[in-house]
Amino acid sequence: MEPDEKAVTINLERLSETNCPHCAESIDVSQLLPFSDAECPHCEGHFAVPARIGNFLLLGLVGKGGMGSVYRAKDESLGRFVAIKVILPSLGEDEEFVATFRREAQAAAKLNHPHIAQIYSFGQQGKQPYIAMELVPGRGLDQLIDSGKRLDQGLIMQIGLDIAEGLSQADDIGLIHGDIKPENILLDEKMNGKLVDFGIASFAGQAEADGIWGTPYYIAPEKLRREKVDARSDIYCLGATLYHALAGKPPFDGETPVEVVRARLERDPDPLRGVRTDINEDVERIISRMLRSDASQRYPTYASLLSDLRKIVKTLNPTGARPQKMKKIVIKKRGGGSRTASKSANRTPVKSATKIHAPHVTPTITGVHKPVTGSGPAVEAPTKTGFAEELRVRQRQVLVRVLWILFIIFGLFGLSVGGVVLKLKRDMTIRMRRTQHAIETTQAAVVGANARVQALVSSAVSRASATETLSKRTITLTATVTGEPADDLLVLLAPPPEPEPVPEPVPAATNAAAAPEPVVEASAPEPEPEPVDEPRIRVLARQALKGMALVLEMARDARTMGLESAALTTQAMASTSLGDVKNIASDLAIKQDTLSAMQGKMDKVIGQVSQVLDDMEGIEESEAADRAAREAARKEEEKRRQEAEAKRRMAEEQAALVANDLAVIEGVVQAQQVALKQHAYGDVAQTLTRAASTLKSEAGRQAMQTHIQRAELLQGLVAFLTQQLNDHAFKWGWIQGRSPEDIVSATKRRIRLGDRFVPWEEVGTRQMFHMIKHYVTDSNRSVKLVDLGNQSMAAAIFCYMNRGYDAADRYAERAVKLNTRLERDRARLVPDAPPPVEEEDATDEDTGGF
Repeated sequence: MEPDEKAVTINLERLSETNCPHCAESIDVSQLLPFSDAECPHCEGHFAVPARIGNFLLLGLVGKGGMGSVYRAKDESLGRFVAIKVILPSLGEDEEFVATFRREAQAAAKLNHPHIAQIYSFGQQGKQPYIAMELVPGRGLDQLIDSGKRLDQGLIMQIGLDIAEGLSQADDIGLIHGDIKPENILLDEKMNGKLVDFGIASFAGQAEADGIWGTPYYIAPEKLRREKVDARSDIYCLGATLYHALAGKPPFDGETPVEVVRARLERDPDPLRGVRTDINEDVERIISRMLRSDASQRYPTYASLLSDLRKIVKTLNPTGARPQKMKKIVIKKRGGGSRTASKSANRTPVKSATKIHAPHVTPTITGVHKPVTGSGPAVEAPTKTGFAEELRVRQRQVLVRVLWILFIIFGLFGLSVGGVVLKLKRDMTIRMRRTQHAIETTQAAVVGANARVQALVSSAVSRASATETLSKRTITLTATVTGEPADDLLVLLAPPPEPEPVPEPVPAATNAAAAPEPVVEASAPEPEPEPVDEPRIRVLARQALKGMALVLEMARDARTMGLESAALTTQAMASTSLGDVKNIASDLAIKQDTLSAMQGKMDKVIGQVSQVLDDMEGIEESEAADRAAREAARKEEEKRRQEAEAKRRMAEEQAALVANDLAVIEGVVQAQQVALKQHAYGDVAQTLTRAASTLKSEAGRQAMQTHIQRAELLQGLVAFLTQQLNDHAFKWGWIQGRSPEDIVSATKRRIRLGDRFVPWEEVGTRQMFHMIKHYVTDSNRSVKLVDLGNQSMAAAIFCYMNRGYDAADRYAERAVKLNTRLERDRARLVPDAPPPVEEEDATDEDTGGF
């Protein structure tokens, strides 16, 4: 649903949040215009965004009129639905209009008739007047006419009778509707007619000072002649409406409203039977009399009109007429007489039974009686056939009621089941979405943990490999101390070969043979007995060698298992082996007499082993530093990337906001083209100012401010021309008609030409240029230079908007010379002329000769 254009101009209170009418969930609507289409994020249902005025919640647009718009609303104080008529702000600014409008609404509120919509209350929010009325369900008579079907004349005359009865009560208190038309007549499911908008158009009918209000197709001629109006004016409007309903077209038609009005004043409508041949003669006579141009020839009062309408309705017995339900009651006069009356008495003629028709009276069925003589009327004796027929009718009625009850029960059951199914379906959808979200979150956590575990294992394996390499270097140095070949030691420390699979059970001898002796020695924690003839240096060296064997075994385990803890334990064992080597050095110092030759070699071995350990620590520190540096570089790069991405997104969002704001501005300005053509610059400025509050970007607000400033300058230009026309009449200044006329004076709404008035809305572009040239360019009167400069800038804007670009430049230059403060705004208010298009631009002649 597109938002109502008038809803933007009227003074409504926008809601920040509302409840979905489908699921009752709270929804944020602060960014949506009133009455625009919204989708509920919970149930995906669509609804119109409501607004508020007073204590009424406006739910949607019902219709539009010349004085405002009608909305379906809810009275939050009483909890009932009503129709709200919101008057245009331009009329609400007129205090005299509001006061008279309030009096007319109060008078109309006194009406209480079944064929007139009730008026509940009058209110005003700021300068925005409104009234609350009865909300009438059903369709309008205009929709019935637009269906294209030939309408039953009896039904139309019955509707006319309904409306005439309501108007008759209004006439009793001196109230005139003034705007009776098909759109203001609503029909309920029983085709009862009800008149709406009572008390609103009545004020318009009395506003001769400000113009003529009414619909051209149905307005009475005396209103066009500005003569006194009375009840006969409403009779004319009702006759024109009935004519339209029966003929399928209004009594007068034309290309423009002016042609319709002229036809009404110059001739009578075409005969109704000439348009539709099956029309009853009395129907044509009644409507023809209602449509007499001379009010004195119409029905003088509603009493005479109602008398004719009731007669024709009774004659036509229209389809859709609403006669009271009649039931026949047979009344038996309880009189004397005997069942054994004489033969002559039985031969007495039987008179007709007395039949009384009473609405809504339950008939009494009596037994079978023979007619008897007496002074009273004879009673009609019911027959056996009548009882059977009556019984069948009652049986059918009972059957119909039972079927309806069953239908209602099954319908309610189906609605209940359907509601439960829809609720279960919605709950299941919500659960599935939540479960899917939990699964995705868990998967992401598992992937992250797996990546961290893989990195930890890779680091542990690399450390174990480095430790194994350094351990082998230590073994080589140890071989130098012990004097044994390094290759033998490496072979000794090599891992045992994996045993080949053998069938079960495995013999004990095979298992024993498969285990090499060095591995058993390496895994034994107890040292071997020290030989008596072997030097202590070799014993200590072998102990160190065994320690390194354990180091290598743990390094292989770390590389196999991928555990970082094993690598750290390996480093600790290497430190222990270094202690053993230092103990060897201590013993060498004690036994210098036997080991002096080995002292230098041991010092070298200790230095080399210390260097190996230092290298291990350096490698660890280097790797840690490299990792820290790489992590810091990665984080810095990620930070720069995120900052660049944030700047890019911000720039894109800002560009999108600016583009969206410019599109909104273009739409609002285009929607005000009609108001600009009618010189209603004040309304345009207010509309643009309200629309500026919805803009999101600074560039959009600046662009909107330019349009607002232009509208305000043009509004000042119209006020300036109005003042000048009042102070100095413009002889032969009106060039818009067939021949020039004098402009005598002007008001903010119209211009006076001799003995007639022309609204500002009808002043054309060429006429405006003519008055601008006379009072702005050629003015020699005592006008302040600053004011004359402002009016020159406004004239430049008017020329620019009407494609008089050369004249716009000249007026802008003149404005800057008269008021130097306008220099900074010139390029913004009056930019350079746009490039030419296929359509021809306005020439100097088009812009008044400038």
